[in-house]
Amino acid sequence: MRTLHLRTLATVTIVVVAVLFSSPARAQLSTQEGSRMRMVYFEGAESYLVPYAVRTFFNSLEFQRKLLGYEPDKDITVLLADFEDSGNAGVSVVPRSTMMVQVSPLSFAFETLAANERMNTIMN
Repeated sequence: MRTLHLRTLATVTIVVVAVLFSSPARAQLSTQEGSRMRMVYFEGAESYLVPYAVRTFFNSLEFQRKLLGYEPDKDITVLLADFEDSGNAGVSVVPRSTMMVQVSPLSFAFETLAANERMNTIMN
């Protein structure tokens, strides 16, 4: 009986210590936050694109503010990722304002968009 209590106490102690001293899992994701925006990206592979994407995002937001009077009510999350073999983008507002940008190279077989202007076009 005493051995059972000691095992239970040891198990509870290990679980409590593990919970108290564990760090949150972030899956190698890095963030860069600004006013009204959170850019989430994989450190290393997409790092070179982050400064340009942030500037383009704010230029687009300023243009939409002047032209349409749009003012976001919450922070907008932008995810830069390379999950596919072709460049793509999507926007969702449910349940949070999120923009997902695929940074893979474009297929130029039927493309009329210059690769260096793709980020500007996607953000607008």
